[in-house]
Amino acid sequence: MKQELKFIQNTKIIFRKEENGAYLYDPDSGNLKYINRVGTFLYELCDGLHLVEGMIFRIAREYQDVPMDQVEKDVDHFLADLLQMDFVKRIT
Repeated sequence: MKQELKFIQNTKIIFRKEENGAYLYDPDSGNLKYINRVGTFLYELCDGLHLVEGMIFRIAREYQDVPMDQVEKDVDHFLADLLQMDFVKRIT
């Protein structure tokens, strides 16, 4: 995924934050997804202001014991999954 991309949350999605994560629910499709704390943090960064590159950097800074290439793969996979489920939209 291009690191200069930005994402924004789909406004029709219901976001319910829990103690150790959150639920995303699309009332139109019935899609439901549980995301952990890292996923919740990333989802909240999908505000149209943060580049993917910045998201990767922030996760890597928080979890310094995880190799950078693994952080990049995990963030890319997570965002691609949210995009496929229509929980976020890609913007340029």
